[in-house]
Amino acid sequence: MGKKIVDQQKRSFLILPVFLGILGIILGQLVVQGMKKWFPETLIRFYTGYKREAAADIMNVFEFFGYIFLEKAKKVLIFWLLDLTIFGLPYYLFCIVKKSFQISFLFGAFIIQYKIKGIILGICNYFPELIALIPLYYLCLKFGMRFLIETQNGQSFHGNGGILLKRYIPWILLTLFLCAFDAALAAWFGQPVLNWALQWIEKGNT
Repeated sequence: MGKKIVDQQKRSFLILPVFLGILGIILGQLVVQGMKKWFPETLIRFYTGYKREAAADIMNVFEFFGYIFLEKAKKVLIFWLLDLTIFGLPYYLFCIVKKSFQISFLFGAFIIQYKIKGIILGICNYFPELIALIPLYYLCLKFGMRFLIETQNGQSFHGNGGILLKRYIPWILLTLFLCAFDAALAAWFGQPVLNWALQWIEKGNT
């Protein structure tokens, strides 16, 4: 009976992130379309700021790798630590909504400004990152939620808790490896590709 309840909980955890991801996409489109209609000057400032920030991100690839890795790893470790409490699930779901909103908003803004070329710019902005982010989010969902369920169902870090923690250490290390992989893609592929896309679009608009 206990295993059946856990399986039901896991299925619920799989459905909820998908729903919230779709919600984040819808919200991103609503916000960008609202800005286009009522605050077009804000969108213009967004384009200008985005291009300035993209140009400012050009730095030593190893420094850029270290910066991205620390930012990603920090969020992943916070997620695993919060899984020991009731805040693990809300934090993960917040990250899902935030990321889907960001992607939706950015794609919408690029399409408004650059039309079909905006889709290419959006892909260049996210494609290298998504190669690592999709499996990273999946592992955090699958094993992080299983860890959360087990701890919340009474398997605390007393008694057999050490065994529970040891069982999840490989998955924690794997998520950190994916953070490093994501940082490597961003430093050696993502940033050069994004700068090329921006230059290509700007040349076409001049």
